[in-house]
Amino acid sequence: YKVFIQSGFWNYSKNDLVSNQNNYTFAALKSGTNYSFSVLIVTATDTSERAECTGRTDSVKTVVSLSLLCSSSTALHCDDPKTRAGVLAKLREHLGHWLGQDISWSLEQSTSPNT
Repeated sequence: YKVFIQSGFWNYSKNDLVSNQNNYTFAALKSGTNYSFSVLIVTATDTSERAECTGRTDSVKTVVSLSLLCSSSTALHCDDPKTRAGVLAKLREHLGHWLGQDISWSLEQSTSPNT
């Protein structure tokens, strides 16, 4: 049989022809990533239709912190909760378009103890 794996986000694909085994392990997959898998039977003269599924690897969480610097001619504009919420919404939208459902991610707001 022949096995296939693909991740659009990482631009990764691999296939392998397997014989004399009833299982196959894909190695070195990235954590929290959605992969597409397919299997088909291969004989000397024919191939079957693909059986397909998707699956996500377990996430190994990594925290990435972002600090935003805001300047405005309007006094205290950057400290306004509506301004902060608007920036967070735009960032969430941008990351959603870029990361989509292909990898696990979340965005949380925290405040610095100095603010």
